[in-house]
Amino acid sequence: MIGLAWYAALAVFLVAATAFAQSTHGLLQSEGIIVNTGRLRIHGDATIAQPSIGGHVEYIGDDGADTQRVASVSYESLYVAGASRKIVDDTAQALTVEAMLATSVEAQIIMQTPQPIRARGGVQHNGRMSSDVGDATLRLDGDRPQRLSGVGVVPVLETANRSTIQLLDQAMLSITRRLDLQDGIVEARSAGWLMLADSAWLWRSDAGSITSPPIPAGVMNLRYYGTRLVRTGAEMPTGGDVVASLLQENLGGITLSHDLTVHGDLVLGGHIHTEPDITQRYVLTFNSAKDVACASPWAEVDGTLIRTNVDIGRALQMNAIDTYVRFNDVADRGSIAAISLRTKRLTMPPQAAGSVDKVRRYYQLTMLDQDGRPVADSTFRADVGYAWRVQPTAPVETDTVIEVRDGLRSMLDSLMLLRYDGSDYVDHGVSDLPTNGDPMRPQWRRGISRGVVANGDFAIGLSSTTPSVVLDVRAFLEGALVTRAADAEPRMRTTLRTNDVIPTTSPSGYPFDLWSGGGVSAHLPLADSIVDWIVVELRSEVTGGRRYYYPGLLSANGHVVDPQTTFRVTARQVRTGRYYMALHHRNHLSVMTAEPLIVRPGEGEITADLSRGESVFGGPASLVFAGVQDGQRRWAMPAGDVDISNLIGRDDIIWPVPLNDEGYLPLDVSLDGILGTNDLNLIWNNRGRAGAVP
Repeated sequence: MIGLAWYAALAVFLVAATAFAQSTHGLLQSEGIIVNTGRLRIHGDATIAQPSIGGHVEYIGDDGADTQRVASVSYESLYVAGASRKIVDDTAQALTVEAMLATSVEAQIIMQTPQPIRARGGVQHNGRMSSDVGDATLRLDGDRPQRLSGVGVVPVLETANRSTIQLLDQAMLSITRRLDLQDGIVEARSAGWLMLADSAWLWRSDAGSITSPPIPAGVMNLRYYGTRLVRTGAEMPTGGDVVASLLQENLGGITLSHDLTVHGDLVLGGHIHTEPDITQRYVLTFNSAKDVACASPWAEVDGTLIRTNVDIGRALQMNAIDTYVRFNDVADRGSIAAISLRTKRLTMPPQAAGSVDKVRRYYQLTMLDQDGRPVADSTFRADVGYAWRVQPTAPVETDTVIEVRDGLRSMLDSLMLLRYDGSDYVDHGVSDLPTNGDPMRPQWRRGISRGVVANGDFAIGLSSTTPSVVLDVRAFLEGALVTRAADAEPRMRTTLRTNDVIPTTSPSGYPFDLWSGGGVSAHLPLADSIVDWIVVELRSEVTGGRRYYYPGLLSANGHVVDPQTTFRVTARQVRTGRYYMALHHRNHLSVMTAEPLIVRPGEGEITADLSRGESVFGGPASLVFAGVQDGQRRWAMPAGDVDISNLIGRDDIIWPVPLNDEGYLPLDVSLDGILGTNDLNLIWNNRGRAGAVP
């Protein structure tokens, strides 16, 4: 009997609509089966062994000085009322209600478990939920439309119904910690509201949404998560003083539907797009003394970000990692009260749409006074950090995020910040070169321009007015020589080109890994005179110093041409100075000028004939004889450095030798597209030879 400890060996059947069991005090402890099709009213603690119970169950303990334990089973219908504090403490399973969950105004539900209360049907919550072990959670996860009403309080409300959750008229449910829109739509009727306590969070996944804005009691915090791009909706308030922190963790990104101001933390775990289309431009304002936090190194604000806290002497991070503005003193800042930076990723600067010497990124920089008006040019002086994408983040991204065009990949060290002057993009400020990469965030290449004194449109790349110098360089590869005699002019075979096995993009590996620029595509079709790919280098010191690399194609007559223009290789944005010129090949020893050459960009071309033994580093002894031309002995780069050790020997031969293999092969030092004894002979004859170029 109920009222005492009841150990039921048989099922208790409550079958009539009016039939019920009740007790004033005491507990219900069942180890059997309760079959309820009517109403079961419980005044004391309950322990129920069976996983579910039908009918209508009420917990109505009314002693305000006492507690009442609620069993964590699956109920068909559950009503919680009375002044006794209702305890839910089962850590193994969640209390679940299939049809209807209702609580009275005086009901207090205390969660002593991290498990939620799961409601799969209607909810009328007028009581109060709290927790002794974290956040008390009410989870709506039915598989059919659910109705939500009441004026109760819940710390965490999770909506996970792929159908619909209807917030009924007169509902004013208060959420103290978090509203989590996980799945489906919350339809708020005209007179139904969700209330957020001061500093509460609203989370939205890429599958959840709400049709009417919740009402915050003060400030609120926002978090987005998921993997698909979403456009912000009613969950994001329109008031400028409401959002304290924004945590953007949706890997697919979010797109703003209106202007937004953030006053606390701004965390980028995915992109924030402020421009839904070409006709709508919104602004994300960051009104905080903190810095933008990039939780994902690739994430950024694609569009306009305004920073209103302009400190002196520190880098103020803007839209992306390594993109910042710094004022070194009060005089440099002038009357600036805010910084506006519009960044358009993967987009060519409008005035340079057809340019091949700019990356696919541009900036619009505007310094603002306290009234939000642009300050005059030359009234400020700033250092501006700029950065661009050179590598994707797998598996989140693909190569489509790379912003460097083929022609610039060998010149990453030399890309500057440029400003549009009304007719062209020209140098602005002084860009520190070479630019830098960071192994901790290899997705980016970065630079800094010091002394930026004007607002306007900015690009990253080679200035259209920056002088350049043509590199007229000539050399021969021993393995490719067709003739090699004292009375014959040297010429190289083009068998790789004839057999169409030369890659149309610069090969991977040495020497194309000497810089971080990646592959360069050649203009097609390749000329019939092409022998193989090669790399031209300018270095300011024999070892160390500044270095610039330029991929090229070697012609049968020894001249190196640009793979895209098919003319001589052009070096742009090389600092004026003295440079050694070197050539590197994938299976021949390198060669370099004996003395540095004077490089003055804009003064035409410099010539380096590396087939003349007396003009190379290490002299003729570092080369092999190639022939005679115009009465002068010519020399070639020695064949056989297959393992790129700068020393030719037995290790350069792959054992067992795959004789008669065909293709573009490292061991094919004769460059005829097939492995044979001639390749082995070339390597053997040069055994013990070390490269002169360090």
